[in-house]
Amino acid sequence: MNQEKLPNLFRPLAFYHPVSDNSGIATSFSYNSGEDKLYLNILPQTGYDEETFRGFFSGEGKKVVKFSQVEASCIARCIDKGQGFDVVHSFNNIRNEICFAPLESREYELTIQYSEGDQEKIFRTELEIGELNLLRLYIESAIQESFYN
Repeated sequence: MNQEKLPNLFRPLAFYHPVSDNSGIATSFSYNSGEDKLYLNILPQTGYDEETFRGFFSGEGKKVVKFSQVEASCIARCIDKGQGFDVVHSFNNIRNEICFAPLESREYELTIQYSEGDQEKIFRTELEIGELNLLRLYIESAIQESFYN
């Protein structure tokens, strides 16, 4: 019997952090167990409504970072242990520097420095303790599920 590994794309886990000066970002994490990869999608904020305190995000300027299963497990462990995690991805003329850094407030700062050729963009947001716990559980569940597919 041929047991092919079927891709299982977990429902994305999204965090929206709008800022009144339009410097916020939306992040979503999704895990594809068929590839054993964790994807981080980054959407820059495109607007803000002062009356409703709502930010707006569109697909414009979207960046995607792909983490290996090992890198994903390192992110889960750093959250669990209150440690930092840094990784650099380079391919052709595209370079991503990703940093999860714990803050004194038990939050984490997520920084992604994206550069392509001579263009550079820095995305930065803080993840709160509840968001961090969800992210850790999401990664751990996704990796465990991938062992059985």
